Amino acid sequence: MKKSFLLPIICILIWGCEKNIQDKPNSQIQPKEKEEKLILGKEINDPYAIHNMQSAYCSLKSKGLKSDIKISPTHNYLRFLPKNEDELNLLKSDTSVMFFDFPLNYEVEMNGCYYHDPELPEDAITWQYAVLPLDYPLPNIQHEIIYQVVLPNNSEDGDELKNSSYSSFFDEVERESFRLTGCSNYIPEEGTGQKGIFKRYRPSGRIMVQDDEAKRLVPLRGARVQARWTTHIGVGITDDNGEFTVDARFLYKVNFGIKWERAHYDIRDGKLFQAWYNESGKSTRWYLNIDWGKSKQFAHIHLAAHHMFYENPFGIKPPNAASNKLKISYLDERGTGLSRGDLISLIGLSNIFIYGRYTNSGNLKESNRIFGTTVHELGHISHWNLGHNMHIQRCEGWIAESWATAIEHIYTKNYYKTYYDVDYDHEVGYQNWGVANSGGYTPIFIDLIDDSNQGGVDNPNVPNDRVMASHGYTLQYIQDNILLESYGLSSLKSQLKAKKPTNFSDSLIDDLLALYSSVNLSVK
Repeated sequence: MKKSFLLPIICILIWGCEKNIQDKPNSQIQPKEKEEKLILGKEINDPYAIHNMQSAYCSLKSKGLKSDIKISPTHNYLRFLPKNEDELNLLKSDTSVMFFDFPLNYEVEMNGCYYHDPELPEDAITWQYAVLPLDYPLPNIQHEIIYQVVLPNNSEDGDELKNSSYSSFFDEVERESFRLTGCSNYIPEEGTGQKGIFKRYRPSGRIMVQDDEAKRLVPLRGARVQARWTTHIGVGITDDNGEFTVDARFLYKVNFGIKWERAHYDIRDGKLFQAWYNESGKSTRWYLNIDWGKSKQFAHIHLAAHHMFYENPFGIKPPNAASNKLKISYLDERGTGLSRGDLISLIGLSNIFIYGRYTNSGNLKESNRIFGTTVHELGHISHWNLGHNMHIQRCEGWIAESWATAIEHIYTKNYYKTYYDVDYDHEVGYQNWGVANSGGYTPIFIDLIDDSNQGGVDNPNVPNDRVMASHGYTLQYIQDNILLESYGLSSLKSQLKAKKPTNFSDSLIDDLLALYSSVNLSVK
């Protein structure tokens, strides 16, 4: 446990998890290309801009179109400049809106994992771009309307738009606007439809990510995917098979991307920048396999956070932040993991840091290590929330680390078995902890729940674990009944005996804890 430090209002305890994780010699992954800042190209003459759609309508009228429908704007394309984290949190409190860190009316010259406006200081919050309905209530945050746009109606009844005559008219205007702005080459050639014209469709696809423990590509579940062409945007969430379909209908090929963000958390590339995966090659379906570099690490941080927030099979308290989103930073550096409590997000700093490279070699860590470390640090945030930030500051460091260690082991082991049918005993359940390998990362809470005994007469140098799963201890039971009254070895022993879930001998608890009074329990 590292020392606490004082910020102007909030006293925040920092937990630095420096476990001795074994470096595998073959873990180095060579990136295929640099994953750096997204680079913009030339500005696009947006076919959806109101003046272009009106010009397209006039062009069709001059060619004999018999219609007097007025072309009016439906949305504002605008950008916000939050001056601080409070304003950014307010802006993003509506999770139905997709905000972009980069302008939508520019080509992408080189894909990247993040973007920051070069005209702003690097530590300033960058412009946030969005397309909002005209009647959307705008927050009191600095903003400017770039231009107004006309977007198609995405209401549907089965596969057909409710107002088919207007839909047909709008399709004609949209195609003409694409032609006049020089974008008609993005209309797909495949597909027939009436008179050989491509019908509206919903972009879809499947996203997979390489898992080093499962040794195969696995579905990227719960990811927020966007499909767009300039200011026309559709959003979808990947299902358990990694498949998605967005919520908007298009006539043309689109750019796809992943914003590593959900309602409860977002992932940062480094300390400040929102993490993205952008694909600028236009298509109608997106089949993506993520198998290298930072994007692979982002994916497994996401899978761990998604598992804890949206699946949570063992019922621990959700690791929510005091602000509306928990902030997880990925650092492509040597190290392990670090959590800074739930309150730190109120001043714009990351709650959690995940280091992607082994301390000794600098090699990229395997996906199971990234997943497990993320769960461990989320376990600390859950502990902060559980005790209203007080218990984790008052208990001995080994109690806090052993609790996060149990969450890490049990959730990770279950995850690999449930989703990939892989018998992965994460960190071997810390069953080698003892006289020769002591420290604050103990298996005490794991031993209360598992069915194995690593000690006994034959091995007196590790705990004698005769407590079995049938005795009734679970993560949720310990969390709800024991943890908050356990500050050290003595109070933990008293709580375990006083609040046994079933009637069994106290001697089993005495045997399990006997070794703890004679070994090092310090947290580095």
